[in-house]
Amino acid sequence: MRKKILFVVFPLFTMYVSKSHEQVDLPFFGKQQLVSGYASTISGENISYFSVFPKYAKQALLTRCTDGNKAIEWTTDVIPKNTTGPYVYFSWIAAHSTGSSGGSRNFDLYINNAYALSFTTYKNEYKSIWKFYGTDSTCFLFELKTRDGAGDAHGMAYLRVPLEKYKPGESLKLKIVGHAQESNDWFMTFQYKFRENVEATVLPFLLRENDGKFQPLQIDALHFGAPALLKVYVGVKPPHEFIVKNGFNRFQLPIQTVDATTTLILIAEITGLYEHRILVEQNPVVHREIQLVHHSHTDIGYSHSQEDVEKIHVNNIYQALHMIDKTKKYPTESRFKWNIESSWAAENFLKQANEKDRMKFVRALQSQSIALAGTYANELTGLSTPEEIGWNYDYSYSLAKKYKFQMKTGMMTDIPGMSWSAVTAMAQHGIRYFSDGPNYMDNMPDKGDRIGHTIKAHGDKPFWWKSSTGKDSVLFWVTGKGYSSWHGFAPGSIAERGAEKIATYMNELQTNNYPYALVQWRYNIVSDNGPIDSTISDFVKNWNKKYSSPKLVLANVNQLYEKFERRYGRTLPVLSGDFTGYWEDGAYSTAKEENKARELSSKIIALEKMAAIQKIQFPNEWWYNAKKWVLLFQEHTWGSWNSISDPDNSFSTHQWDIKKKYLDSLEFYVSLLEKNILTTETGGMVIKVQNSLPWKRSSYVKVSMNK
Repeated sequence: MRKKILFVVFPLFTMYVSKSHEQVDLPFFGKQQLVSGYASTISGENISYFSVFPKYAKQALLTRCTDGNKAIEWTTDVIPKNTTGPYVYFSWIAAHSTGSSGGSRNFDLYINNAYALSFTTYKNEYKSIWKFYGTDSTCFLFELKTRDGAGDAHGMAYLRVPLEKYKPGESLKLKIVGHAQESNDWFMTFQYKFRENVEATVLPFLLRENDGKFQPLQIDALHFGAPALLKVYVGVKPPHEFIVKNGFNRFQLPIQTVDATTTLILIAEITGLYEHRILVEQNPVVHREIQLVHHSHTDIGYSHSQEDVEKIHVNNIYQALHMIDKTKKYPTESRFKWNIESSWAAENFLKQANEKDRMKFVRALQSQSIALAGTYANELTGLSTPEEIGWNYDYSYSLAKKYKFQMKTGMMTDIPGMSWSAVTAMAQHGIRYFSDGPNYMDNMPDKGDRIGHTIKAHGDKPFWWKSSTGKDSVLFWVTGKGYSSWHGFAPGSIAERGAEKIATYMNELQTNNYPYALVQWRYNIVSDNGPIDSTISDFVKNWNKKYSSPKLVLANVNQLYEKFERRYGRTLPVLSGDFTGYWEDGAYSTAKEENKARELSSKIIALEKMAAIQKIQFPNEWWYNAKKWVLLFQEHTWGSWNSISDPDNSFSTHQWDIKKKYLDSLEFYVSLLEKNILTTETGGMVIKVQNSLPWKRSSYVKVSMNK
């Protein structure tokens, strides 16, 4: 019987050899002997975060420029007893806010409880190195290595101190304190002590060379010092040799595939420094095809003001059109595709674009280079009537009919749960498929923020969702990685960090016995309202040149679901019932306005029926705008990201002002419709009573009248 365990690493012995403190070529300081600048934590806030060595350094100490009392403190390694020269040099992994920063931020550095120097970080500044000095020639230097998805700086910190002030054989106690600037801007020291380390992993990929009979054995080596020789012995074969440089090193070796679980025995040695024996489990590779659904989650508010959100998504469409044209001669799988989850974004683009760009957009829809989801916005359906849920599909449906492009898929993002009546509404608008990408956070127990068991119960378990009438159904797929698993990745980061992420997901699918070759994976980078990744087509193209499995495809969500249905539609389970919502409670924060919105929405429904009874016609724009403002008020973004922690902040109050204006606009159009439907053509007083319900009824009518 084959084992279900995927690659597991068992270190049987590790031998470290005392270093002779070889010199390392440092920025600005030149060749120097280095001491690890982090050894153990004394105090400070701990946080899990991305680092320049994300595989190893995952926990950081965090200080902020809040009230001047937020400190982080730690010890260094000991200063070697044989240290000579005027200075000692320390290094550690560090990061600071800059892309997310609000301005210039100041921090104080203390050594052994004595003030040493102050340093400043700046907004949107990306110098390769920056440095600050103390009065005694102490120097603190930061070397930028990379940026995270928020544009914040990650790299290495270096500290030079005069040897005469400190004792060899002892460690230093370092402390950093953010100044009192009423800001959450930050500096991090990562809790990672430098040491030699070599790890090996068999990746669940098939190399395209040699008819797909080989897969990569990945060697990751951390080395701190001058360049050295790494030898890797696999079985009894002669060693593979690599030169490891200071920092993180990665190499790959091709090894033959296996039909059953096999244990590889490896020995890794860095001459004179390190020797390590590793057992690695190698498993058979399951062929997969990953369909990357590249999109940007439309939060109409929260992370950005509503005006900025509109600009972001309009710009994304312009950028997508550019990338579609740029990659039109690429292999089919790597041609750029863009998926618009909320047709609100398309509506804004069409209003602003010139005729040439509008037609370019329409052609992209017709050629399926762009997929427009059936949903106008990400609605809290638990607050909505069945009629309102239908309104959410009206705009995309009318656009698809007008321009004759395919629109068969709805998308919902971030929100867990959806009212059962949505199935009927989708079917009435020609929607056969639905991509549900709930909030996703891998480090949370339920894999998301307040999502209940949405992912645990339904993640990567597609099913036919039957309507309450039993007449309709949609192919409903809750993505196992939600929509936000790529958050924190900047454009282009996938080239550096993507392979490891893909390997992890492939192993999870195999562990969970995922039965399908096709995999849907939402690709939303940076954050909500994120940008397009202009590098993704090249990444996919290069990936497919190197690997035959998993195959990567930039997906049009309609084509993905059609392909999935052809292969597996007859085998999927059929479920019925309500997919209970979780986030509708946010509306209670504006209970008065929400009650008003409910009242006005009910009036639209009644007025529409009364107009039909009386055969009164009004401009379509009146009805459309009234319904649109209902949808925008019920859109799931209820408050800004800081509306709880800082409700009086202008960023928060401005967003509520805009949200409230949606309600004001709704009231205007309902009043306009009501005035024109209920006016009388006679000169006297007339009381007109009409039944807007779909069944006969009789009752008393009570009317209050002024004398």
